Parts: sequence; C-alpha cells; structure tokens
Amino acid sequence: MAAVALLTHCGTGESGQAEARSAAPTSRVEQALVTTVTFTPSADAVARRDSPEQNFGSEETLSVDQSPEESGYLRFNVTGLTGTVTHARLRLYVTDSTTDGPRLYGTRNWDWQESTLTWYRSPYASEQQLLEDKAALSSGTWADFNVSAAVHGDGDYTFILEATSADGVDFASRENSRADRRPQLVLTVDSEPTCLPRVYTKTRTEQPYGDTSVSEAQPTQRFGSESVLLVDSNPTRLESYLFFSNEYIYDLDAWNVKRATVRLFATEGTSNGPRVHTTQGGWSWPSYDFDWNTRPTVVGPPLADLGAISANTWVEADVTSVAARQRGALFFGLLSDSGDGVDFVSANAAAAERHPQLRVELESGPYCTYRGTAGGRTSYTRHYGGAGDERLMALSADSHGGLVAAGRFGDAPFPEGTGFALAHYDAAGRALWTRQVTTANVHPQSLTVTPEGNILVVGTYSGAPDLGTGALTTVPGSWAAGTFIAKFSPSGQPVWSHGFVATYFYVPDQQLQYWPVQAAAVATDAQGSLIVTGNFHGEVDFGGGVLFAGRNSVYSEDAYPGSFIAKFDWRGQHVWSRATEGAASEPTAETRAVSTDNAGNVFVAGRANSGADLGDGQPIAWSSPYLAKYDGATGALQWKRVFQGPSWVFGEVIAVRPLPNGDVAFGANLGGTFRFGGGTYTGGDPSDQGYPENVNGFTGTLSATGGDKALRDLKETRLQNLVATSDDTYTVSGFGTNVDLGGGVVGPDAYVSNSAFVARYTATGAHLWSRSLEPQFTGDDYGPRMLLAPTTGSDVLLGGDFAQPFQHDGVTYTPRGASDLFYLRLTP
Repeated sequence: MAAVALLTHCGTGESGQAEARSAAPTSRVEQALVTTVTFTPSADAVARRDSPEQNFGSEETLSVDQSPEESGYLRFNVTGLTGTVTHARLRLYVTDSTTDGPRLYGTRNWDWQESTLTWYRSPYASEQQLLEDKAALSSGTWADFNVSAAVHGDGDYTFILEATSADGVDFASRENSRADRRPQLVLTVDSEPTCLPRVYTKTRTEQPYGDTSVSEAQPTQRFGSESVLLVDSNPTRLESYLFFSNEYIYDLDAWNVKRATVRLFATEGTSNGPRVHTTQGGWSWPSYDFDWNTRPTVVGPPLADLGAISANTWVEADVTSVAARQRGALFFGLLSDSGDGVDFVSANAAAAERHPQLRVELESGPYCTYRGTAGGRTSYTRHYGGAGDERLMALSADSHGGLVAAGRFGDAPFPEGTGFALAHYDAAGRALWTRQVTTANVHPQSLTVTPEGNILVVGTYSGAPDLGTGALTTVPGSWAAGTFIAKFSPSGQPVWSHGFVATYFYVPDQQLQYWPVQAAAVATDAQGSLIVTGNFHGEVDFGGGVLFAGRNSVYSEDAYPGSFIAKFDWRGQHVWSRATEGAASEPTAETRAVSTDNAGNVFVAGRANSGADLGDGQPIAWSSPYLAKYDGATGALQWKRVFQGPSWVFGEVIAVRPLPNGDVAFGANLGGTFRFGGGTYTGGDPSDQGYPENVNGFTGTLSATGGDKALRDLKETRLQNLVATSDDTYTVSGFGTNVDLGGGVVGPDAYVSNSAFVARYTATGAHLWSRSLEPQFTGDDYGPRMLLAPTTGSDVLLGGDFAQPFQHDGVTYTPRGASDLFYLRLTP
C-alpha cells in the first residue's frame, strides 16, 4: 500500500504521512515527492527453547518471553522502491501487555522458512545489530520500532525479538484473524531526500480568566467566587460560563490548531451531562462575573454534548472548530435540559490541579530538518532513563567508536542532586557499565579518553570530596570553588585525582581569602597527558609555582578573572602551567576550549581581557576573542589569532580543533566588526553593536601557522561545540531558529522555538550537510544543548538530556522520569 503526495510545502507529521500545509512561506520547504509504503511480512514465526525441534510458524501470535524462553522472527521482502528510505518503522500490534518490552535486532542474509524454523534452526543477531529496546507495552496498542538504521532499500530484512524479562508480551502475527492487526513495515521514501520535512507539535494549557454559575431562581445573585460550577435544569435552572484568553498561546502565522479541548473536573456524576456552547463575549464581563439577568447569549448549535459523567473524573469537550478560527478570547456556556445535574470544580477552588483548562494542541507549518545530499543520517538512537532526574554533563568517544559520559544517572541515587557518575557505551550505543563516583558537591565540566582508554575528567567542587583516591584539598565556605582533575581506568575505577584551590592573602586585614578556580575543558595527547584550561581569581599552584590572576581578580567588588592552562603527565604529575591576568574590562576573560594535535601541541580558545599577555609579550589592546597555539612540551606560545576591529569585538571562540591536514577548525560567537582573510564581517544586529550578547555564530579554519583560511557566517545562531574528524571535515553544534547553515534553511521559525542543530563542513568551509534537532533538549536560558563527542572516526556522536517528549525521524521519545538521556549517532 502506498500513499503519494506531491507537495508544494511538504511536511511529515507524527504518523510519517505527508500532509499539505499552507502556513509556511514557499521559500522554506521546496517541492518534494514523499511516499509512504507499507509492507506485510513474507514470514514470521516463534522459536521456543523448551520445544527446540518444534515449529510454530502458523501461530496467530508472536510470543516473546524469558520464562519459558521464546523469541519472535519476522522477514520482509522489500521491492519496488524508487527513492531513498528516509525513515523505517516496524509496527506490531500488542495483544498481551508487558511491563518490560523486548529488544529488536535486525539482520540480513539469513535464508529461513516459516514452516521449518525451530529453536535449533533459527537466525541469530549480534549486539551490534540492536535496533531498539522497548519498555512497558499496553495491550490493544501498536508498538512502533525504529528500524531506520537497518532498512535502506530493496532486499530481504529479518527482525528478531528477544525478551528481557519474564513478563512476556504477545504480538499479532501475519496469521492473525484480524488483518488490520498484522505486522507492518512502514517506509517513508523521498525521491529527493534533501529536506526531510516535518511539522513541530506542542500542547499549551491555559486556565480560565474567569468562570461563574448563574441561577434562574436567584436572577440577580452572582456566584463568581464560588469553588464549584453548577449545571442543572430541574428544579432550578443552573448554567455555568467560562472565559479563556488564547492570544498568547500561538501566533497566527506560525501555528495551526490541531485540537482544542475544554477540560472540566466533575465532583458529582450525572447520567446526562451538559452541552457546551460558544457565547457572545467581550472584555465587558464585570470581573468575569454576572448574574442570570446579564448572562451572555448562547451562539449557534452546541460544540459538544458531554453525556454521562462519572464522579471525580475529567471530562473533555472538543472546541477545535472555534479555537482554530478565533484568536484573543473564547467564551463558553454549559447548559443542560436534564434534571440530573452535575458539579464541576471552578477556578476558585483550592485544588489548582483540578481547575478548568483549555488545552490546545498546536502544529507548526512544515519545515526542513535536513539539508545536503549525503551524510547526517541516523545510524542509531539510544534512550536511557528511569524514575530519576538523569543529567548529561560531559561526553567523549573512545578509540573504538563507543561513548563515555559523565553526569547524574544510573541505578545509584543522588539524594542532594549533586555528584556524578561515569558510563561507557559500545559502538552501538549499548551501555557497558555505569559507576557512581560521588554524591558530593562536584560538577564535572569536561572529559576525554586517552588512546589507552583511560578516562580523564575535570570540573569544580566545594568542600573536600573523595573521588576514590582520597579527599581533595578542602575548599571552605560556599562562595569559593576548587578545580579537580581525575583519571579513571577504562572500567571506571579511580586511578588518581587532585584538587586545586585559589587563595589570596589580603595584607590590610591579614586574612587568607579563598577565591574560585574553575576548569572549563580538558584534552589529552598520544602519551595520555591531561591538559586542562579554565579561569581563576587570586593565586593557584598547579605544581609548577604560584600563578597570579592579577590584582583585578581579587577586588572585593567587581573582581575580574584571569585564565590558566596546565599540563600533567599520565601519572598526574605537573609538566607546565601558565596564566593570563584579568583586567577591569567587560566582558570578562573566559577560556573555553583546549585540544591537541598529533605532535602534542596545545590549542586554546576563548576571550582575553585588555592587557592580557598570551605569551609573546604583546598585550592585547582590548577584550577580544582569540585562539592560540602552544608548544606541548614547554608551553611556549607559537602563534595567536585575536579577533579585533575598529571597536570592540564581543563574544568568544568556543571551540578549536586541529584537522588531520594541519588546518585548525574553530567555532565562535562574535559580535562587532572585524577582518578575516581580507574581508570584513559584522556579527550580531548592526543596530545594537554595544550589547555583548548580540552575536552571530561563525565557523572557519586557520592554517597550521595561524593564518586565515575560511570563515562562514552562520547568522543568528549560537554555537556550542565543534569536533574534527579523520576525513579532514569538522562538525559544529548549536541552536537557532529558521537558520541557513550553508545548504538551505533548516529548523522551525522563531515563533516556534530555538532548536538544536548540527552541521558538517570541509576544511575549506564547504557545507556538506546540516540538520535541525529538537528544542526539548535541556539547555540554558538561550536555547537547547547537544554535546558533541570528539571521535577518532568520521561518524558524528551527540548526546543530551530531555524533560519533555520530542520527535526524531518520526519516532516520539518520552521521558520515563524527570529527565532522561538521549544519544544519537549520525553517518558521515
């Protein structure tokens, strides 16, 4: 079965079906031919360990269980595709529920028959072929498995279902008596896959501006302060009215109303609930209160008839027709012809969670989530989370394509919301181990993995926490912060850790003061060294003598930090360290990034204060973004690139990575006018150049000697990270709205939300591909955050955490607790 639509503005909804929309301007989404094709299985069967020679290919259900052990097998023959598969999902109808669903594996090149498959004669799959691991599944629903990583075109595809618990699950098989419940392989095929269109949906809930009841028996009595809404027709006629404002829920040009409901909590039941009408209204409602004689006039036929209602339940009335066409204010009346009345909770009741609601499900116009002709496709997604608040704080990759993460997650609790754990995932994103390091007030800021697989972590702390090798140097008080560096084995066991504290002896008071020292980033080299950079006040000794952040860093008010770089060998012994002093200028100094090349040279980036000496004896004229290269053995400056112009250049260089060909890729958020490669660039809105946060995202490359090579202005974006890959390309992440990253606009417009994005470029700045991700990833006040994992390969590894449901490639991910983890691997 195929559904075909030729769209001028193409969009993919939650179901993957193409829908024509008219809200988006024609420049946003180009014409594309999107086809949804559904295949039924050519074979399916169950294999049972307790009957290893028996065939169960004719059963009406696919049973998957661990006790007794049962596995399910399906094969689909995909033929006739004429485009690119942009999304694939296996749909199975659940006939018996489970609290812990099965794992699904994909495999090919297995020749098996439905009539002869047994436990002893069945396909097997490796962990590298794991596609998805389901949680609880409810009977009478469809379970959708994302199989995009396995299905790419014509061919035979085998899927294997294996249980993870003794609470088994049954799915309808292809022999099921109900044809509409049989398994389906649903493919979305794009003849021109340069867009991957979709729409964005969200739900807003508003409480009424006012509500009240009126009584025919008391025509001048007002009940606007009562805690209940009454509706009845005998012996006294009672009516209720509600007023909602929806002018802030959506913008007319950006959103379509998908569904709107008025929700009411009934405290008493009825066999015949009221009708819901629209009424004449206006802002003239006196305090949103009136009596029988002045009540609004009902307009037109009822929108809904609520029918029978049970006590202590929510009831819903569909008001989509009026909410979709009317902006500003919505007025509703509840009227009944039944003598079996009903009471609803009003907006004046003490229990706010039971107040009336207007719930509006909104859908944006269609937009592209992808630009490019190759690469950037989803290789795998992994969702991890439980009942707790999972948080991802730092991410890197090992030499085998696996992931190492630091944050708050795993089975062990973090009762104070502080501390961190480490986790290691294999190349397929499957968890290998998780280890809680500490629950003390410790915040990991950055991590990296050495060539031998050891894990290096840096961050901040207070108090005297123990990361497993003894207490760190004590940081007294609550204002100061210490910096820690730590090494863990490939299995997450502590090897060594050190804590560093910044102090300053204030002579007039004869008092030793404690000041913050904060690690920002960590890197390693071929010898497994640890190189850390960050910012500090006062004095700190990393083992090579006292470094001073300058007198400006220890003012009692308006203290300005300096920055530091320090290198330690694989044993944690100091090699060299250096610092730049802070100055009384805004914005303040902030070192953000560090990396190394194959020769062990060290690259540092951030923002330096006016007067700062980066190592060549030439102070910077004023506060400026910069990149610098240092000799890895001695710490001597080799070159620097400072972004300066006719006036201050705001912002900072947020990431720097050497490429295999010797070039240096960087990402920056810059405001003001500056020169690069013979051209003039201006970051941010030119009408507000004095505002430090008024910046554009820029990405580019320098030569091995620091010369300008390529620069790309990404306009109104904010970059967050950059990684280089083995094929002389690099990838950036950040966020923005309706942005053109080089291949055309991706992501929703500003009325929808800031969305995360990732984009890939060549060493010469040529755009390869870009795609937008979702706005629901946890971030800061500016936008969502996705971490990029530096890798020795060419795939792109990302991670983040999310607290609200979001969609990726047509699959909806819903957090199981307050916040969950999400990992994503994209193809080169």
